[in-house]
Amino acid sequence: MVSVRLEDVTKRFGESVVVDQVDLQISDGEFYTLLGPSGCGKTTTLRIVAGFYRPDQGNIYFDTELMNDVPPFKRDTGMVFQTYALWPHMNIRDNVSYGLTIRKVPKDQIEKKVSEALGLVGLEGFEKRLPSELSGGQQQRVALARALVIEPKVLLLDEPLSNLDAKLRVQTRVEITRLQKKLGITTIYVTHDQEEALCISDRIAVMSKGRIQQVASPRVIYERPGNQFVADFIGVANFLKGTLAKMDAKSKVATVETEDSERFEVTHDGEIAVGSTVLISFRPEVVEMEEDGKVAGAVNQIEGRIRIASYLGDMVRYEVEAKDKIFRVDIHNPAGKKLFAEGKNVRLSFSSSSARIVPI
Repeated sequence: MVSVRLEDVTKRFGESVVVDQVDLQISDGEFYTLLGPSGCGKTTTLRIVAGFYRPDQGNIYFDTELMNDVPPFKRDTGMVFQTYALWPHMNIRDNVSYGLTIRKVPKDQIEKKVSEALGLVGLEGFEKRLPSELSGGQQQRVALARALVIEPKVLLLDEPLSNLDAKLRVQTRVEITRLQKKLGITTIYVTHDQEEALCISDRIAVMSKGRIQQVASPRVIYERPGNQFVADFIGVANFLKGTLAKMDAKSKVATVETEDSERFEVTHDGEIAVGSTVLISFRPEVVEMEEDGKVAGAVNQIEGRIRIASYLGDMVRYEVEAKDKIFRVDIHNPAGKKLFAEGKNVRLSFSSSSARIVPI
């Protein structure tokens, strides 16, 4: 396996800059996810790694080898496409063996490698079936077996689960993660699904408008977003805009004053100048909700009115109207808990350690 490095990579299509000065360092054996909305440049970045596109500037390295001018078939990568791209007239055995055949691998080795690859994805005995005789999930596993059978140094997956139903997506992503860990193969995975990225990745690069917004582990991405885009795109976040009124260097507690002179305290361990305009970001699940009535002297309180209460089975999500904004509150495992009706006046609160300050 190899490490993959992108240095200052830019790609344009006409006047449009699709990938903009991207720097990435992907370790040997890492499961690395490019995450972002449609049109953010993640698939183009993957195709640059594969060799389908040449960057207009910047360099791509596999370990220390410069790959810019190396054609796709010499890069030793395996790719799984969103549409699977299986040959409809070929049976499963021939689909999986195709890459080995064009590489002129001896027939006895082909049979052995195809059998092993289908065994890895749980499709032993399916060799003579056509793709049309398989379910979507099975076709996806055939495409994965075809990518793995050539024993690539880097595995590239471009939204491979987007055509599956929700339950099958969860099952298949677990299988992909298990296989990746078993084989120890360097993997770059593209998705727009935040939950999927959080579940499967060693690290995530969040992209927007062709640029990398933040690179970190799933937990850091969710709990300590680097900016407003990341906080808003990953999961659900509430925001309060204000001015940094005070920063206690010893306790690392920042006091933020909002436009209506309300004060909030947030734990913050970074550098930030007093007087700066900032956003307080806090997740719906960290919010406590009680009957209306402000507690004197307490910080981080918001009084509002429940606009919508949505029962989702494992939780109830409330939309609370306050300060001319909508705040979301999630009550998990609602069975036996006190719930609130729409139209009810309530008080929201959150601890200083459960919120984050993000730059504007």
